[in-house]
Amino acid sequence: PQPTDDSGINHVLLGWLDETRAMPLSEIPTWQRLVTACNSNPDFTRLAARLDNKIFCPTIFHGDFTPWNIKVVEPSGDWVALDWERGELAGIPGWDWFHFRIQSAILVKKLSASEVAIEINRVIDSELFRKFAEAAKIESIKQDLLLAYLFFVTEVEKPSEGLETLKQLLTKLQNG
Repeated sequence: PQPTDDSGINHVLLGWLDETRAMPLSEIPTWQRLVTACNSNPDFTRLAARLDNKIFCPTIFHGDFTPWNIKVVEPSGDWVALDWERGELAGIPGWDWFHFRIQSAILVKKLSASEVAIEINRVIDSELFRKFAEAAKIESIKQDLLLAYLFFVTEVEKPSEGLETLKQLLTKLQNG
């Protein structure tokens, strides 16, 4: 798919969502790794205090859900995710969606942190994401989950490309 193509995101990510159960964020392995990595960061500590005991529907987490890791199957147009080396069975809803759009914006479109902030806020305010967030029970915490995702990428994953822009994006979104 194209980096701006959201047509298959909702279908795929809703399919990975486990709406039959609810879990606290504190039980998700990626969250546990993030807490360990950022426990001395006061900005993260405040965020964690708001999020740690929030309950939501867990999801399968791809970990690198980007257009270049998706094959569009013709003639159906179905999306098949490839490259599951970072995948986990219990993940944080929204993170794969954030990753898809933010990584595309930084690595493909070469947008600045300010431009990415506008784009990702447009995404999380969209009707498609709203439907996903309602199903996942994250509507009230979607902005905090976006910040948590950015902490995870910048402090745990530390990608070789786009890291500085990701850090600038985190700072920009934290400061409103």
